[in-house]
Amino acid sequence: MAGDARWEKVERIYNAALERPEAERAAFLGDACGGDEELRRDLESLLGCAQGAGDVLEPPAPGASVLAAGRSISNYRVIS
Repeated sequence: MAGDARWEKVERIYNAALERPEAERAAFLGDACGGDEELRRDLESLLGCAQGAGDVLEPPAPGASVLAAGRSISNYRVIS
């Protein structure tokens, strides 16, 4: 499969997988990748990164310590 066509396929399957509940993604990838294990590994890696990135953007949990501007941590100072 040519490079551009492969990445179009990756993008299409990736976006479709994100629309499904996490519990259904493995079965979906099995069907969508049609036995192409390299494609499946690539997609699982991308989906794992997307899942981890979502956690970074979540607001802090109630009661979690928040870094206040001006506070120092080791060699770093929080600016804002």
